[in-house]
Amino acid sequence: SDKFTNGKEVIRIFIVKIFIKCMHCTNLKVSTPLIKMVIKLNKNSIVVAQPKFKIYRTLLCTFCLLTSQCEIMLIENSKSDRFNHYRISTPRLIGWNYANASPYFITICTKDRVNYFGKIVSDRLIPTTMGKIVESEWRRTFDMRTDMNLEMDKYVIMPNHFHAIVIIGINKHNQETHSSTGNKIGPQSNNLPAIVRGFKGSVTSYARLHHLPFAWQPRYHEHIIKDDASYRNIAEYIENNPVTWSLDKFFSP
Repeated sequence: SDKFTNGKEVIRIFIVKIFIKCMHCTNLKVSTPLIKMVIKLNKNSIVVAQPKFKIYRTLLCTFCLLTSQCEIMLIENSKSDRFNHYRISTPRLIGWNYANASPYFITICTKDRVNYFGKIVSDRLIPTTMGKIVESEWRRTFDMRTDMNLEMDKYVIMPNHFHAIVIIGINKHNQETHSSTGNKIGPQSNNLPAIVRGFKGSVTSYARLHHLPFAWQPRYHEHIIKDDASYRNIAEYIENNPVTWSLDKFFSP
């Protein structure tokens, strides 16, 4: 078995070297929005353009089949990104069904990091009307989506962004899309993007109805929490976020 494992490692390294060399030697024209692939092998990441030709896709698929430690994500960037300093790209793990039962860590920012939700005083948020609405709409999300078996975990509302851990439990939607051959793309109305989309939409609707200045940053960031250590680190970060606000990467005076 050791020889077989070592053989797979040699083939894996060989394939990825060929793949990268081909990508570097070929003048690929990639349409906007530019799609990049991030190949995460162990702790190293290799960023390459999306393979446009079949031979490159075949090599990449072969590479993926040879390793269980490889993750491939799509990162979308557009030409306007260079003019939008605060834009957040949303990595999507290829093959992962975001309706799957799992804990997720999400971060949603306001447009241009404007402090719509309040201000931090003595290590706690003094919320504005919009800050209060964010909390009420987040709580209402779990009351509305009972069929998804959601669990509301830790969350924090900051002056210009929102962090939360949301747990999707086993439910009829992710059971219907699961198979022994891997993950399938499930219904787009019963997954993590749908949760975030509904939450953001309800907050925006309130602001428009009451003529309050407010806008979300397009898209959001999510992270699949895969183990207890990761959960503890994220939960601690959420709890301490108001205390460390002045040092936060999202800080805006």
